[in-house]
Amino acid sequence: MNTHRTLCIGDVLNLIFEELKDDRPALAACALTCRFLLPIALDYLWKELETSTPIKRLLPNLWNPDGTYRTIVRPDEWERFDKYAVRVEVLGVDELDTRERYLWQLYCQVCGLRPGVIPFPNLRKLRLYQDFEQADHAASLLLFPLSLRELRVDFGSAMFNRSLRVAEGYLQAAARQVPKLEHLRLHGDPPATSYMCITQYKHLHILDLRYSHTVDARIYRDLISAVSTMKELVEIHLPDQGMNGIRGKCIPPCRGFPALRVLGIQASPNNIIQFLGTLATSHLREVICKGGNIRSTPSEWQQCVQELCAHHGASLHSVELRSRAVNVWDTNTGNRQDIFKEITAPLLGLRRLEDVTLEFFMLDLSAEDLYAMASAWPNLRHLKIGSKIDHYNRPADGPSTYNCLLSLAQLCPKLFHLELIFQDDKLPDIAQWPLLSHGLRELKLDIPLHIEAQLAPFLARIFPRKYEPWIR
Repeated sequence: MNTHRTLCIGDVLNLIFEELKDDRPALAACALTCRFLLPIALDYLWKELETSTPIKRLLPNLWNPDGTYRTIVRPDEWERFDKYAVRVEVLGVDELDTRERYLWQLYCQVCGLRPGVIPFPNLRKLRLYQDFEQADHAASLLLFPLSLRELRVDFGSAMFNRSLRVAEGYLQAAARQVPKLEHLRLHGDPPATSYMCITQYKHLHILDLRYSHTVDARIYRDLISAVSTMKELVEIHLPDQGMNGIRGKCIPPCRGFPALRVLGIQASPNNIIQFLGTLATSHLREVICKGGNIRSTPSEWQQCVQELCAHHGASLHSVELRSRAVNVWDTNTGNRQDIFKEITAPLLGLRRLEDVTLEFFMLDLSAEDLYAMASAWPNLRHLKIGSKIDHYNRPADGPSTYNCLLSLAQLCPKLFHLELIFQDDKLPDIAQWPLLSHGLRELKLDIPLHIEAQLAPFLARIFPRKYEPWIR
């Protein structure tokens, strides 16, 4: 039977397989349908591997009966391996089952079985783990393709009292072999010397260190001084100061990050302010500031937000502010009910904001605060408020706090995702809620359980298109 002429058009085939790329059974069925579809179906099947099983099947019996690794693989086995390995572009970048984490040392093993040959020549994303029993010389056998653009290295935990230099060897080998690496992520407990390896990546665009756990104040300062000179760095996520036990000042007096657009920093408000002072960029678009469990005062957070808006408000499109340790009983704090408003007030002047996440533990906001946000941010697409919407100061005959949903629907036509926490059990008058055709698609509300069913008709009137409602 001849292939339909439509399927001979490459662009049409690519559109079809793009729709099927997440449906592996359908891709496998296409591969078995005819020889014409086989190559492109195999390309999509092998493009991203989230498990090591396919690689193990290409090279069966990698282990000898006594548990040791094989040292010789037959030429016909390598020929079969290369046929499929050339199609692989992603190896384990996403989160994997913990049972798979040490199996990803297959990459290192395959490199060792055939020295001098790059096992996956078109690889773009790779995730490597520090193996418990890996020899220190293994990194010298690693070969990375020039096509590699994203590398994640998991160092494991220092609590096992073992050397972590093997994973550091991964970093050094990649720096020598892949000068065009753009995205680097480090997890676990890297040795201090590993952070200085980062500066060897001259063309790095994204540096993610938010899950690195072995950073003291000196290393933190040296790290910032070193990476501030990287002229192509557009996104950085710094280590969590709270998790690493850094309490005092640790920001060096430097000036840099000229191309930075995305900043993620987990520190005290004072350290965040100092870091903002190091930025030479005028194009900062997204900021993620987390205080975690580092104790701070409302006035410190208020000053932090003021500094952020004063220096980068003109370019900001996304802001995330979180803290779980704001001292609401600070003697310099005024009315507790106004703390949330006072901290976030400077953000209301940023008309370009599209994504906003605000969460301050033990600080509530009012329905009037939400109305002010809806009025100030007409381009809002994503709004998540992790603080509770207070209703206790509302007069007995006052309007329901749920009316703020109506304000968001009327004033933020581009809103796509909304998350709020209500405690009010007073429902509004449904006759006062108009029928709207708002395009909100994701709605997550935390409300009293006993009014869940009664609130649903109200939501259907203003958000009829939502496809992922979540109410608890």
